[in-house]
Amino acid sequence: MKFFLRLWCCTFALCGTLFCIPQLSAQDEGNLRDIFRGIGEQIAGGLPLDSVSEESGDAAVQDDGAPIELPRSVIKVKPNEIRLHLNDGSVVTGELAISELLVTTEFGPLTVPVSRVKSVRPGLKSYPVLLEKLGQLVQQLGDEAYEKREQAQKELMGYGLSIKNYLSTVEDEGDSELKRRLETIQKGLEELQDLEDDSDVDPPWIFGDTVVTDDFTIVGKIQSDEFALASKYGDLKIQLADVKFGTRQWGTRDAISRNLTMNAQNFVQRTPASTKIRVQRGDELSIKVDGTLYLGPWDETATPDGLADYGTYMGKFPIGAVLVRVGKGDWQLVGREQTLTAPRDGTVELSIAMMDNFINNGYEFPGEYKVRLKFEPR
Repeated sequence: MKFFLRLWCCTFALCGTLFCIPQLSAQDEGNLRDIFRGIGEQIAGGLPLDSVSEESGDAAVQDDGAPIELPRSVIKVKPNEIRLHLNDGSVVTGELAISELLVTTEFGPLTVPVSRVKSVRPGLKSYPVLLEKLGQLVQQLGDEAYEKREQAQKELMGYGLSIKNYLSTVEDEGDSELKRRLETIQKGLEELQDLEDDSDVDPPWIFGDTVVTDDFTIVGKIQSDEFALASKYGDLKIQLADVKFGTRQWGTRDAISRNLTMNAQNFVQRTPASTKIRVQRGDELSIKVDGTLYLGPWDETATPDGLADYGTYMGKFPIGAVLVRVGKGDWQLVGREQTLTAPRDGTVELSIAMMDNFINNGYEFPGEYKVRLKFEPR
């Protein structure tokens, strides 16, 4: 009965609001959304609309008309609830039978309430089979048989950036062949890191387990090798060695790192380079740029900071300089390095400053800039 009374009242208020819409000024239009939201919350029983459903990631329209994904509200999880991503690619969610994690650290044991944990990532010491395998492959790099050395190097490279930290702890033991191959693998991983878009790359393994809490991060050894988990599929036993990582936060946006290359095709008058990263006002962007671009008309080489002595774009941006904008907002100078707060919602674009009259006159602009961009949601 109370619900229908509330519904009748809200319907009356809604009709009154709709009747008044033609009388609203342009300044009032920004408040109209809040009016409808408040009415909707009343219909929902006074609850914020984001709490009515876990799937609260509606799309909005950014300045250039393309949809952007708003961050979902953080889903409230139960005190012992966790989502485990396993090494075989499967994901299970449920409540742990334990309410605390015991972590042994170099400073002594720590007891961490599960309710305070944000994420868990096992280290190499929790993967004994893998750790033994890596050790065998490293030793095989110095084997007398060429085929075995080649196979070991190929397998180690197959682990990618995950073994970067592990290899830094390996000693060559005076074996010149082992040393040479270790250096070759490390160089290959460095080149791979330059090419990787690490928005989807897992962090390199470290030896200890990492437990991130609300206030600090712990590195040590989780004492539980097996977890009892009550899931919607029934009671499960999960081995720590089978866990890739665990989280108690989902429905939120993640930080993203992205690498891209720019050249003369990305002059501001031509085609700005889209990072394909969509941000919201207040998000933080960190941009670092390296490389050079040859400016044919002046027989000079520009860095990402540009060459102000030879001209500007829009009277303020040195030619050859790297610029950034969000949506269809104003261009801002990046140069070699810049950290800025997104002034609006939209997709992040990058370009290179150039004067209009030098764009289509047959001049050459060889070279490229390498950009590394990091996005932190707020």
